[in-house]
Amino acid sequence: MYRMLLLSFFFGMAFIACNEKQENTGGWYLVYENNSAGKKVTGSKDDLKKAIDQGCPVRLAWTVNLSDSSQIRHLTDASFLSVHVDEVFAQVEEIVRQIPQRKKPMINLDTLHNLKWHAIIGTTGEMRSTFSGTESNRVKKVQVKWYINDKDCPLNSNEL
Repeated sequence: MYRMLLLSFFFGMAFIACNEKQENTGGWYLVYENNSAGKKVTGSKDDLKKAIDQGCPVRLAWTVNLSDSSQIRHLTDASFLSVHVDEVFAQVEEIVRQIPQRKKPMINLDTLHNLKWHAIIGTTGEMRSTFSGTESNRVKKVQVKWYINDKDCPLNSNEL
């Protein structure tokens, strides 16, 4: 009986370990998250940088607090990545300016002014953005989640 319980325990632990490992293979997963002050929330910035060095696709997600106490969450692919002074910076593809409607679930495109939004977001917790044709940069503090896809690019610490 004791042997049976012991074997069941070890098989159970092996099953759990295998399932946990498989969760981070074959798709997008959170590799690092920083708060709006640029401090680590979870994950490893070194693993994020290794993934970048290996050419892995990177996605980032952040939330913007709107003036009416609502929020809008964004998720996008990083189109251009830089590592500078131990921090990661991601430019996102330009988009047509969005105008979220207050109090109702709708987002319009600002086709009247044809403004294109550009941004660079860092593990520093800063998002610097501008609209095409303007000279001003807006700086917002944002918490950012950084994802890599290890289906096409498994994070392999032996390659660096």
